[in-house]
Amino acid sequence: MKVLNVFKRWFLLLVCAVSSVCAIEFVEKDVNGFAARLNSQMTALASQLQHYQTSYPEAGNIVVIGAAGAGKSTLITYLANKTLCAQEGDSGLYLDTADSAGDIKIGHTCEPGTVDITPFYAVDEEIIYWDCPGFGDPRKGEYEIQNAMLIQQLFNSLRSVKVAIVAKEADLTGRALQFVELLEKLTMFKKEQLESCVSLVITKQRDISNVDKRLRTIEDGLDSGSAVYALVDYILSNSERVSKFPYPKDEGAFDASNRPLIVESLATTYVEKLMCAVSLSPASRESIRSLSPKINEQIADFISDDISQAIKNAVYGQISGAISAQGQENPPTATQLKDSFASYIVQLTSLEPTNYVDGLKNFLTELGLDGTVLNDSRFNLFSMLTTFSGLLGEPLSVPDAWGSAFVGTIEELGRLSQVETKKLINKQGDPYEVGDWIWKRDEFKKEGRGLKVKNIKRQFWSKKLESLALVQNITEFTCSLKFVEPEKSEVIDCGETEPRER
Repeated sequence: MKVLNVFKRWFLLLVCAVSSVCAIEFVEKDVNGFAARLNSQMTALASQLQHYQTSYPEAGNIVVIGAAGAGKSTLITYLANKTLCAQEGDSGLYLDTADSAGDIKIGHTCEPGTVDITPFYAVDEEIIYWDCPGFGDPRKGEYEIQNAMLIQQLFNSLRSVKVAIVAKEADLTGRALQFVELLEKLTMFKKEQLESCVSLVITKQRDISNVDKRLRTIEDGLDSGSAVYALVDYILSNSERVSKFPYPKDEGAFDASNRPLIVESLATTYVEKLMCAVSLSPASRESIRSLSPKINEQIADFISDDISQAIKNAVYGQISGAISAQGQENPPTATQLKDSFASYIVQLTSLEPTNYVDGLKNFLTELGLDGTVLNDSRFNLFSMLTTFSGLLGEPLSVPDAWGSAFVGTIEELGRLSQVETKKLINKQGDPYEVGDWIWKRDEFKKEGRGLKVKNIKRQFWSKKLESLALVQNITEFTCSLKFVEPEKSEVIDCGETEPRER
């Protein structure tokens, strides 16, 4: 027997290791895709929550949770007063309906029937049943993490709630390992809150007539100091909260006589703001830890490449706009632009780690980028890391690395905020300010003058710009440009450039 137990332990370790590898690989191949899918589902759930809580503000909420294949969707359909019919299948009788409860779907295969959190409003009882994907999703990997995140979002969003634990009879037989594993998932709730609102429904029941006796046997095999032991003991002390949903005996219409007893067992207390931290398998937890550095790296790349370039384009656009506005009423001055660029540096370097994403989005909106880079799906990576941190109870984001990705942008803003500013007199005799020459799209433009040096070959300067120091000699009527290459101390004279008529 000892040899057999050792073999079982090694086998379970092997299964966990394989599951961990698979769980890591499933997302690493498509991090952005996973983030987009997850964000889409969380957005859809948020929309459902808002709709149901707004449409039925007085309705109670009962969240139905349990293992995959326990019969949660079938139970909700039964409680919704829908007619169930027993049919013969490959594995015996199963229940189905021609009158589904809204979007609640009953599954009959090895694939889970519920893949998204699905609500149903029972008008007569004024109750919203929330059908959750099952714990231990046979699809593993991505789906276990996804289900945990959605269930946590649901509990954290509902104002008041009851919890209906659904377990099929077969899970309570023998050592009841699957039932114990299910209850371990429920230690994610605060003990005092859960005890006030929990009930247990045994589905597919046909052999266990004395549920209390069976639960007592399970309790005897548990560590008396464990949270699971305390939960089983509480259920035993409140047997009115336990009900049975029997297995069909014959084909045809299913007997509805047990429905009132199940409804009565659900008559627990609604708990305000039931705090929840969904637990994950060791494989999924390790998967998240291994995946997080890659997500942080992709966020840093997103910032250094796309977000930084969008900021630079917006700033260059402000410069171009100021150039075009010269001659109009109250055009932007170089000093105003420089002050703006300096303020951008302060905002980028002052983003708080706890509110980084909102602060960054506000800054980008201020720059007028709300319709461009802000719509990029890679912003989902930020929220995915935040949710992962909540699931594991440990920080996974690296804001310092994100801030470092802005170094190039901050240096460019610093250069633009410190350019030389001169005052000139226009033809009307009014003073105005101009900044130093600013390079944009391989051309040098003069703020307020509209002058261009057109005889510089793009290919030549694209290679030389990094090492060029710019020297200017500005007068009111003519301008001469000299470009000095430090390595060779060579002066390239571009000649005189006449001012353009204003």
